[in-house]
Amino acid sequence: MSRISIILPVYNGERFLEECVQSVLAQTETDFELLIGDDGSSDHSRAILTAFDDPRVTVVLNPKNLGLFGNLNSLMARASSPLVHFLCQDDALEPRCLADDVAYFASQPQVVMGICAVHEIDDQSKVVGEWPTGDGPGVFDSDLSLQKFVYEGCIAGNLSTVCVRKWALDAAGPFDTSFEVAGDYDMWVRVCRHGSVSDRHDKLIRLRQHKGRLSEAAFSGVKFARENPEGARALVRQQFPDIAESLFNKIWEDYRKGIPATPVIGSEQLKKTVNWLNLTAANRMNPDYATVISADIARAAATDILGK
Repeated sequence: MSRISIILPVYNGERFLEECVQSVLAQTETDFELLIGDDGSSDHSRAILTAFDDPRVTVVLNPKNLGLFGNLNSLMARASSPLVHFLCQDDALEPRCLADDVAYFASQPQVVMGICAVHEIDDQSKVVGEWPTGDGPGVFDSDLSLQKFVYEGCIAGNLSTVCVRKWALDAAGPFDTSFEVAGDYDMWVRVCRHGSVSDRHDKLIRLRQHKGRLSEAAFSGVKFARENPEGARALVRQQFPDIAESLFNKIWEDYRKGIPATPVIGSEQLKKTVNWLNLTAANRMNPDYATVISADIARAAATDILGK
């Protein structure tokens, strides 16, 4: 058994694929398995992948297109290591990434999922910026992690930043293939129920910035709500158990429309609720959604919470 598995889903990724795989083979930690799933590419991805001759590399050529999350499930089922690091085809690992993964999780037994910071690179692989993790404490317990997913959307930002204990992935179950975009958000929410999540401040990934990127962290909460409204509603409801149902229904409908709320003095629980709405990155940043202030929240609060 290797110390860590790397899961690399591929679809028409020829442009940066060799650089991506070579970044894994060049790791200072050499005891790994690299599991690559080509999902029916029509470019030269398969030729690039089958040219690698390394016993640590397993290439799976899917006979039909499974989609991103189906491809990930296929690869996860093959992973045999206690840790799994996800990697996107356009990105690359810093040389010490896997060694740091192994050492970090050995020192933090309560952590089931770690999110690293990144160096941003352009199409020429030149470093053009950085993507830090949060400013808060490094480790968030399960409840606080769940709140961060509600407030901030997909805090991982990208698959490549994530390393997870294999048993936690197994406990969470497979990626939901009914999702088109937000399947990672859904998975990480389920994973964080099994232990703590860590913001690791070391920059261990070279994350490529280009127009074809699928992941948009700021919009992931809204995408999750669109693709699984009942699951999203249940996730949000957990954060505000004391809010009256009629008011929560109004809050929830405005959230789905992207309408932020106006705070009402007199109810700490309500202020917490509307602060959540106003802080949600998807609500603040998604240009497809309205930015008007909803006075209806205040009127509903006066009736349902304050009794006025």
